[in-house]
Amino acid sequence: MRSTLIITGASGALGSWFVRDWLSQHPDSHVIALFRSSQAASRCLQDLPAHSRSRLECRIADLTDADSLNALAATLPAIECATAVHLAADVAWDKTFEEMHELNVGGAQLFCGFVQKLVRKPHFIYVSTAFTRCEGWTYRNGYEESKAAAERGLREAFGAQMPISVFSCSLVIGATSDGAISRFHGLYPLIRFINSFAPPFLVGNRQGLFDLVPIDWVVDELIHLVSHCVAGGEAREVVASAGDARLPYEQVIRIIESRVDHARQQAGIEPLTPAPILRSRQWAFLKRSLVAWRPEGISTRDFRYFERLLQIYGVYAESDLVRPPLNVRRPAPGAEVFLPKAVDYWLAHAPEARISLDKLVAKSAAMHG
Repeated sequence: MRSTLIITGASGALGSWFVRDWLSQHPDSHVIALFRSSQAASRCLQDLPAHSRSRLECRIADLTDADSLNALAATLPAIECATAVHLAADVAWDKTFEEMHELNVGGAQLFCGFVQKLVRKPHFIYVSTAFTRCEGWTYRNGYEESKAAAERGLREAFGAQMPISVFSCSLVIGATSDGAISRFHGLYPLIRFINSFAPPFLVGNRQGLFDLVPIDWVVDELIHLVSHCVAGGEAREVVASAGDARLPYEQVIRIIESRVDHARQQAGIEPLTPAPILRSRQWAFLKRSLVAWRPEGISTRDFRYFERLLQIYGVYAESDLVRPPLNVRRPAPGAEVFLPKAVDYWLAHAPEARISLDKLVAKSAAMHG
């Protein structure tokens, strides 16, 4: 069956994987993807196999600019039936709600309006996070609040005019089989810091459950929802979270450290000292007591980054509030299976991982020379 998708966020980690797999599995499908720049469009095309590229129609538009979207809509022919998948978002955990409102809330509204103008019978899929919900939630950062506000706004403004499905996933990392992923966001800054600076401690509840899901499983569940909508199915809500497969925060950290140690051992570098995990009140006391304290060997800039990471990840390690799985076809794989592969993939493919290792090798050689 020939289908048309209209998608945002196709150059991101989740979006690029989804577009690749969707076009591979649906050879009659046509995808119109909105990008903020030609560079982002080129990056997405490069991620596709050559035989799929002709079925990805790249269009440039600014999701925060109504005039930009209106101008694009005027250049496109009307579409009888299409499914829109809104993946684009600012996913930073350290920004305020006000800083994220323009893209995450306003951009969702403008894109939905664009779809309404272009498509006579649309089905809109809003991609959100399993770390929030519209009501009855204590928002831990601007990201959670903005995603919930966007969903509320879409339902209020467009819910009576088109079916709106919601797909929410938790923290996405590399694929189950080999740890592969195209962009290093989410958990990867923490992996980077553990690898580069061997932090003297981390912050969180050691036994708090951390919700990680592999990108291939998430994309499979998203494709199933999109297929349901393309076939004319009713609006549906899906939550792709780990559920019973969650791991304690300390186990997540020890897995990361063990894979970093494996890379160090291969390079002839001494292993990490396992980082103690403090509760947030202990960290707050430490900051008050030792105002000028900074771990040895970490620059002022990197220490500020360290503090920011403690704040960002500590929130989720202290409060393991996440929505349980809903309407998924199969349970998420256990993180003990895919997390080691994800760390190994980052160590092998991230430029900063190689730079850090080379510096440690040079430092070790100088100390023993």
